Amino acid sequence: FYATARDIDEKVKLVIRQVHRSIDSPQKIAELRSIVGAILADAPCKQKDYKCYLKVILDWVRANIKYTRDPETLDTFQTAQRTLEIGIADCDDFSILIASFLKVIGIPVALKIISTDGMTYSHIYPLAGLPPQAPTEWISIDATISKPLGYEAKHKIKMYKIYYL
Repeated sequence: FYATARDIDEKVKLVIRQVHRSIDSPQKIAELRSIVGAILADAPCKQKDYKCYLKVILDWVRANIKYTRDPETLDTFQTAQRTLEIGIADCDDFSILIASFLKVIGIPVALKIISTDGMTYSHIYPLAGLPPQAPTEWISIDATISKPLGYEAKHKIKMYKIYYL
């Protein structure tokens, strides 16, 4: 759906709302779990090797969903299902998709918004909490860049906020 957010907190609320809409019924959860199950089925991950799961999910998303910008004057917020259907996303749509994938397999999720100029928040990506039962580490999963799982350009980040789902 399309929306105009007054401020960054409202924009993040719209992203969180789309995550919840993506997993708001047993049927939607089952469908996304099937997709994640298929993604992980042939992965070389050992049981409960959650970092391996994250890497495999990130690689699959990058290979199957292409980054595109939103229309010039419009901000779109797609459910995970819509992103899978059309195969394109911007950073908030990637965040919704990955957060939904992680939530349906029991991995805690947060969203991180960043500013590289110290004035305007311009990017969002999910963080995965590991171990899932009681996270002591939050790993970035940014599908919009060709960097390894966990990469953050910390030297460029001037401000950030984290929203726990």
